[in-house]
Amino acid sequence: MANDATLYVKAATEGRYQLALVAHPFRVSRHLQIYVNEELVEEYEVGGLQDYLTSPFVLKSDQWTTMRFHVPEGCEVPSQATEGQEDPRCLSMLFQALNVLPAEAEA
Repeated sequence: MANDATLYVKAATEGRYQLALVAHPFRVSRHLQIYVNEELVEEYEVGGLQDYLTSPFVLKSDQWTTMRFHVPEGCEVPSQATEGQEDPRCLSMLFQALNVLPAEAEA
């Protein structure tokens, strides 16, 4: 992604959920902010390929919810950041294995 991305999710059942994901920054450590309906749910310093699990948040039944990902440091163009690169995209963070899961009950 560049420095912002949006994901829309809909839950069949209202409840508490968490987002599991794998994140990796482009070239250097960056901060990742995750918002659910414009409320900051989590902020991480992402320094390498790593798994993350957010704090629980509420999803309403059959209602679209906006999840926004933001990298305050912005993005870099590989062709400008690394000699010999011809990639014109602006990159900040790579995501893999995004899953919205029911939150585990607190003990």
